[in-house]
Amino acid sequence: MSEENSITSSGSTSMPWSLDADQSLQPFVTFDVSRKSLAGRLIKNKILGLLTFGFYRFWGKTHIRKLLWQGVKVGQDRLEYHGTAKELFIGFLIGMVVLSVLFTAIGILLQFLTIADPNFLGIEQVVNFALLYGFWQFARYRLWRYRLSRTSLRTVRFFLEGKATVYTGKVLLSTTLSV
Repeated sequence: MSEENSITSSGSTSMPWSLDADQSLQPFVTFDVSRKSLAGRLIKNKILGLLTFGFYRFWGKTHIRKLLWQGVKVGQDRLEYHGTAKELFIGFLIGMVVLSVLFTAIGILLQFLTIADPNFLGIEQVVNFALLYGFWQFARYRLWRYRLSRTSLRTVRFFLEGKATVYTGKVLLSTTLSV
């Protein structure tokens, strides 16, 4: 068995090999998406994104993911993407509200501390960085959880267990210890 990725003669990427009934080597996981359809979709997304001032981004991402997921073939079956642009848009709005409230509250608190004691000026930047880094890790975990829960193979959906807050805490702790 070969563990390395290889390019097949058709230009698609394949993963570990499997033996089928006639004992010939067949790639188990292949990827075959037309470059022309992908390029056309990307150009269409950019144009519509510019015309809508970026609001089409969520619908464009959904179309691209559906195209890419359909290009992944596992054995004789293809992956399916079940996510919607509305879910991405609502997630974006929730993230912006959380970030706005969090940074506004912390900003006001740190301004009062800075007025009381100017030595807190440098701490403000460190706190903002730590909050943004922590939120980024939280969002990354939720992103993978969302993508996996919206992906299926033969009607079996993937999933990710655990809590994003626990993951964020572990990453922040390991980052702090590394520094």
